[in-house]
Amino acid sequence: MATTPVRRRGARTRRGMSLLAPPTLEHVWAALHVWSAVGDGYALLRGAQLASGFLEAKKRRDMLRCALERAAERLVRRRSDAFAALCEGYATIDPRLRLSLLAGVGASGDARGAELLAHVLDTDEEHAPAALAQAQRIGASSDPMAHRWLCDELRERLESDSASMRIAAVRALGAQRDWRSIERMLELLEEDDENQRTSVLWALRRATKLEWRGLDSWRAWHTAESRWREERLEHVLDQLASNAPKQVLAALAEAAAHPLFAERTAPWAVDALASTNTLLRISAADALARLDSPLAYPALVEALDDFDTDVAQAAHRSLMRLSGLALDASAPAWRAALLP
Repeated sequence: MATTPVRRRGARTRRGMSLLAPPTLEHVWAALHVWSAVGDGYALLRGAQLASGFLEAKKRRDMLRCALERAAERLVRRRSDAFAALCEGYATIDPRLRLSLLAGVGASGDARGAELLAHVLDTDEEHAPAALAQAQRIGASSDPMAHRWLCDELRERLESDSASMRIAAVRALGAQRDWRSIERMLELLEEDDENQRTSVLWALRRATKLEWRGLDSWRAWHTAESRWREERLEHVLDQLASNAPKQVLAALAEAAAHPLFAERTAPWAVDALASTNTLLRISAADALARLDSPLAYPALVEALDDFDTDVAQAAHRSLMRLSGLALDASAPAWRAALLP
């Protein structure tokens, strides 16, 4: 009878020692998958730190890279707040694992990864090509600051001496629908590089949703837009600032036809969405969709709760057009899907 308690104490001791022992490869692999399903961004960072001790052998390294990529994709799909932790702790991740983390973020397709990719482009030149590639896989961020930061970083690569770097940046800017890059893209279209020209044409169509084919057509379009800026933009801005609803309505319609200058006009459309005039709010919601500005998202989400159903419906249509998402007209659902 005396032997039973001894065996139990021994079993408990052995189990306690195994918990205190260094993790095995299998433990780390399992932790990455489990923490991505039930943990947060800091848990994934901890898993990546543990994995760094098993990267010397190629087979183990490949196994953990694959696990981290899948874990990162699963985590950010489940918890968009993980992006903040990953951005904060990116420098602690072993450089041999960073490519897998970025691939997982890109595979999620979540536009909220823009801040992390911008951070990589800003701080980690070795993995900048990976960030360029993943920026082509995610949509345009609904956070105006994150969108601007990422696009600013991408535009710097348009001046690279490397043709492959320029092409990757062009395609990423097209995927991000960055209207501020259009003029530089048109300059690149003039250069005698067939691969670059093909990518620029793709990016121009992706960014603008216009279907001009050759250089002459794009040049003519841009010339016409530049003429409108010189002859009409200031007048339209004056109208948008007017207290006369008819003038504002006319200005919204005209501005919406020229999204190349949305940086100047979109803030006025956001203001109009808060007007007491119902027709102005509807027109502002429609104009914001055509202006394709990240500034639109918070205002349009708020307008989903407008007391006038016509305004709420217009905001819903605009959100679907801008984001490509097909969610119900529920403000909480759109906040969860889009806003930081």
